[in-house]
Amino acid sequence: MVNSKIVDADDTTIIKSTAPDEELVITTCYPFSYVGNAPERYIIYAKPIY
Repeated sequence: MVNSKIVDADDTTIIKSTAPDEELVITTCYPFSYVGNAPERYIIYAKPIY
């Protein structure tokens, strides 16, 4: 993991990769304990280990 951040649920900027190297982007609903359509998303950025 190289970075993480919390964004609004309708923020689509995380879909487009701007990294020059390979990068894995994982997203999940936030807050984690929220039931229903969560207002935010927790984003994790990771790079491969060779």
